[in-house]
Amino acid sequence: MDIRSKKLKTRNLPEPREAIDKINAKPYVFIALFLFIGLYMFFMTSYLWGIFMIAIFLYYLVFVKNKILTEFYEDYIVFYNEKDAEECYIVFYDEIKSWSYEVGRFATDTVQITFKNGKRIAFDCLSKRKMKRYLSEHVGEMTKKKSTAVK
Repeated sequence: MDIRSKKLKTRNLPEPREAIDKINAKPYVFIALFLFIGLYMFFMTSYLWGIFMIAIFLYYLVFVKNKILTEFYEDYIVFYNEKDAEECYIVFYDEIKSWSYEVGRFATDTVQITFKNGKRIAFDCLSKRKMKRYLSEHVGEMTKKKSTAVK
């Protein structure tokens, strides 16, 4: 069974390209929350810890680039390559047999996709809520996996 899902250059993505939703690398809500916590600490509790938190999150807000990691479309998902901005992986919903979401303990989370031809592929993911929402909506509920972590 031949599948259309594959790695390709971003310039070769299908047209028209109007994304339903996307996952970015920079979590603005998280940054804003910790900036406000830093301001609170600066004025109310600990002057030094407040300055430290404000400096770190302002640096992250201003100097770290915001990249699109994943885009959701009506018929497919595009996972962008973090190392090479010109490459991406397109995954069509109708070719997915099953999927699972694994929470990373010391690294990023991973979504594993099994295609109808048996091929498996894994992608790093930052938004469990969005990934579960769109994959559940277009493919079905995720497969449950037993944890490999030692209890």
